[in-house]
Amino acid sequence: MIQRFIERLQLWWNAREQEQRGTNPLTWLAIIALLLIGLDIYRVVATQLVAWSAILNDVLLIAFLVLYARHSPFAWLVIPTFGAMTLLESPFIFFSSAPHYFPRVRFFTFVFMVVLGLVVIAYGFLVRRRYEIYLRDRREATPII
Repeated sequence: MIQRFIERLQLWWNAREQEQRGTNPLTWLAIIALLLIGLDIYRVVATQLVAWSAILNDVLLIAFLVLYARHSPFAWLVIPTFGAMTLLESPFIFFSSAPHYFPRVRFFTFVFMVVLGLVVIAYGFLVRRRYEIYLRDRREATPII
């Protein structure tokens, strides 16, 4: 029974890979990047305040969108970069949060940011393989002129 389950799981996995073969795995991330840039622009217009982290994030998002549009093999690198930035910002969030917050709330926020950063880095390296397969298939499908 376990062997049959494993065989079915592998069949499902292979069918899923074949369905996703021609699609860019970074498309959803590009849509999210556009939404985040729009949100930051709205925030600047509405509050007349610009944070340094928003500028840095928007520069990275714009770089990602340019690399995504050009189908660059380095577009996936922006994802682990965001994860590394989250890891670097987590101690600042812990120590710069309001002093009236309980220590357990600040610690929970710190741990959440560290876990989020590690998950984003891991996802970046997981999506890398699918993106490289997508680029290779795209390169093979386009005729050389």
